[in-house]
Amino acid sequence: MSSSPDPTILHSETLTLPPPPFMADDATSTTATISWPEKEKTTATTATEEKKRDRLAELPEHLLLRIVSFLPTHVAVRLSLLARRFRGLWASSPSLYLDRSSLRRTPRFVLLADRFLSLRDRSAPLRRLRLCSDYSARHLLDPLDPISWLVRSRPLGLRHLHLDLHHETLIYLLPFILDFETLESLSLSTFSNPYGDKGIVLPDTIRLDRLRRLSLYLLLEPLSLSRLVASAPVLEDLNLRDVRAKQVDLNAPNLKRLNLNSHWLLEVRLWCPKLELLRCSLSGPLAKYEGFMPSLRRARVTLSDLTAEDAAAVGCVIQSVANVSELKIRVSACWRQLLPVRLLVDEERSLPTFPNLRSLFVYTSFHEINIRDMITLLDHSPVLDSLDLCHSSPYINDKKKKAKDWQSKLPRNSSGNYQTACFTDLRVKKRRTEAVKLLSKRLKIKE
Repeated sequence: MSSSPDPTILHSETLTLPPPPFMADDATSTTATISWPEKEKTTATTATEEKKRDRLAELPEHLLLRIVSFLPTHVAVRLSLLARRFRGLWASSPSLYLDRSSLRRTPRFVLLADRFLSLRDRSAPLRRLRLCSDYSARHLLDPLDPISWLVRSRPLGLRHLHLDLHHETLIYLLPFILDFETLESLSLSTFSNPYGDKGIVLPDTIRLDRLRRLSLYLLLEPLSLSRLVASAPVLEDLNLRDVRAKQVDLNAPNLKRLNLNSHWLLEVRLWCPKLELLRCSLSGPLAKYEGFMPSLRRARVTLSDLTAEDAAAVGCVIQSVANVSELKIRVSACWRQLLPVRLLVDEERSLPTFPNLRSLFVYTSFHEINIRDMITLLDHSPVLDSLDLCHSSPYINDKKKKAKDWQSKLPRNSSGNYQTACFTDLRVKKRRTEAVKLLSKRLKIKE
């Protein structure tokens, strides 16, 4: 039985063997040497090593702080348990996010918020503070607690403030918040009864000289809203998510982006000479609309629950966006309206010319009246290149409301239905003529 080979020989890279017997007496014989090739790493081994690499820990510290800044503070603290690299990283984060949704007990939430502020690295700036609480009256915060947190955050260079609190707590904070000269963005969100409250009246002193972005979701008295916007001379972005007022009058000379959403407005006046982007969603009766926006380039307008009496205001809305290059408009009549009405074009007001309009999307009920108005609008858009039309079927809930009067008069599309129509290359005269012919195909010819 042969003995097992020496393991040191088998695992060496070079193995020396004695000469064979028939060459033992040969003087020219030399020792034979066999070289074993070095073992290459397999693809599976390389992939496993790549998976074991901690790429997150290899990031530079400023990127890690950027990632941590988007996390709630209590989650960022738990991140310290993953690796030594993350230990204490939350204390230098430029943001502080206090969310009470995970902590139902008010004393515990206040205690943790105080500890987060006291354990922070005092040499690290605090740029963003976000405080969120529930709207339950049983868990109201003592206004002195958030005021103390704001006082301690102010010397750290606070620039962005987001508050989502109960309206009874927020009212006590407003005099201190609106006197924050270093703020660059402010978001106030709360819940108020639109029927029981007439609106929050803001304090007399408002100093927001550096404010560039403002987001509001609360019930404000109309004059207070106008005064708040006028007190921010460099305001560029305004987001009014749910304006619960009957009147809005905005005078913002440097405003560039506006989002206006309301179900209660009756009168709207916008004086924004530098406005470039408009998102406007209004529902219900609209008695009056005035807009001066000569620099507007993109607009998305939604007008719903309208009647024949609102046609004049709709005409003013279309007149105010005549300089845009991209327009998306949704117009729907009130469900109580029995017969189709003209909403896109006001009979008493001539349709404006759209000298820069290149892309147009219209979502409405394309009965015969609106189809004729679309042809008129097409004639007033000399550089229009793309036209998308989408039919909205109204809700038929009355026997007097005939469904055939509200049927789509759009041409048949490639899918075999009459719900959508798309026209491109309308700058070519031949394509524009074909589009007008297709839109006129299903109209009744009156002699």
